[in-house]
Amino acid sequence: MKEFIELFRNVLSPESDWSTFLRKLVGVTIAGATAVIGFIVWNQSALRDVGEQPVEVVLDRSRTKQTQVRKLIERILKLDPSINSVWVYSWPDATNLVPIMYVGDSSNPLPSLIFSSRDAEHLGYFLFGECRTLDREFENLTCPINGFEDSWGIIVVTANEVLDPFTANEIEGLARRVGLSVYSNNSHGSNID
Repeated sequence: MKEFIELFRNVLSPESDWSTFLRKLVGVTIAGATAVIGFIVWNQSALRDVGEQPVEVVLDRSRTKQTQVRKLIERILKLDPSINSVWVYSWPDATNLVPIMYVGDSSNPLPSLIFSSRDAEHLGYFLFGECRTLDREFENLTCPINGFEDSWGIIVVTANEVLDPFTANEIEGLARRVGLSVYSNNSHGSNID
């Protein structure tokens, strides 16, 4: 404690002239302001990446993950000739959806970009990683994109007819791989292709 008091006394003690004292005071003020600004910037950047982010945010930050997801949804499209399109949506909050990418038919299967009340019974299944058929006027299989903490997106596969169970299982497996490729770290990324 004596050392801090001595340091404080040396910084604020008068010098031989006023110009030397003012230079010392300006230097200490600039050093203190730089330290405070540096701490604030570091603290904000550390808080920004805490926890998982919606699929849209993760894919916007990584071209590699975008490429991996595109390859996986192209594989889904090729599983069965009756599949029309595969759409990837980000699920940033309870009801809203944001389309991110698609392969196949370009007409958006969920044009309202929200879950409706008829989808309520399926949302719980999505949180546990299970695929379901949404109550829509077209045949579909909808699978969640799960991270390690929550569901952050969905994959909607539209088809001309009801998909056979074998194809549905393959779609479910590839949808899980999409979640792994989006939410895995660098050490796992090369193993998920």
